[in-house]
Amino acid sequence: MLCNRYRNYRVGFIRFFTALLLMSLFAQQVQALNAAASNWPMWRYDAQRSASSPSQLPDELHLIWKRQLETPRPAWPEEQYKLQFDKSYEPVAANELLFVASMVNDSVKAYDTDTGKEKWAFYSGGPVRFAPAWYNDKLYFTSDDGWLYCLQ
Repeated sequence: MLCNRYRNYRVGFIRFFTALLLMSLFAQQVQALNAAASNWPMWRYDAQRSASSPSQLPDELHLIWKRQLETPRPAWPEEQYKLQFDKSYEPVAANELLFVASMVNDSVKAYDTDTGKEKWAFYSGGPVRFAPAWYNDKLYFTSDDGWLYCLQ
């Protein structure tokens, strides 16, 4: 009887400790998400491609600035509908910058999110067909020249 009681306490303690650990990890994850809530660091927001941000939009939206980009030039004809990943631009945002990869002029450009002004441009050796990804204050992207780039 004493042995069963001890085992029940032990199982209860392990369950309590596991729940406490999971709640702590969940709280850290929520804090990290809230800190980066204004970012859209990769295509469709995150690695799960959820296309959903924890940020709330304001009740009223107003146009602050706009940019006219060159018409995209996809690599594949429209009949290859499964390969239309470069039919449009797929910008990402982080740290008050908007990053736009271009399959037209082989570049990635950074725009200020408040003013729309171009902050910098990086030119690769070929079209940049996929959206870049922002991670740990670095921007990663690939180009048709066969390279993976990392910009800081």
